[in-house]
Amino acid sequence: MSDFPQRSDEVVLKYGSDVVGEIQSLSMNVAGNEIPANSFDSGLFEKYIRGRLGVTLSVTCILDDTDDGQTALLADMLDDEKIRPNQFDDFTIGKSEPTAGDVVYSGAGFPTSFSDEGGDDGDGLRTRTFEIRISGEWARTVTS
Repeated sequence: MSDFPQRSDEVVLKYGSDVVGEIQSLSMNVAGNEIPANSFDSGLFEKYIRGRLGVTLSVTCILDDTDDGQTALLADMLDDEKIRPNQFDDFTIGKSEPTAGDVVYSGAGFPTSFSDEGGDDGDGLRTRTFEIRISGEWARTVTS
C-alpha cells in the first residue's frame, strides 16, 4: 500500500489503549481467498470468484518487558483461557502525529504468535516479533 507510513519513526501501533513501543519494523499483509467456480461442464480452464480478505500484521520490536503495549500483547497471547468473549482488542496503525491527508488503519484482532530473538551482534539488543490476525473489517481512513 503506497500510503502506508514509510519511516519507522513515524509509525505508531496501538493495541487497545497501549502503544507498542520500540518498533523496528511493521508490515501488513492483505490476502484474498479464491473460490473455485468450476463445474464438470465448464471447460478445460479453471475459473474462480473472489472470496474474503484476510489481514495479518507483523511487528518487530526491541524487546522491552516494561513496555505496556508489548506486555498487553504477550499477556493476551499467553492467556490460558482458550476461548474468550473479549479476545479481540482494537488495533490502530498510523503516524504518531497524523495531519490532514494521513492514512490511519484500524480494526480488531488478536496475537497469534510471538518470538523472542537475541544475537551476539555486539549491541546487546534482543527483538520480539508478534503476528496479529485481524478479525472482521480492517478500515482505512484518511485524517481530515
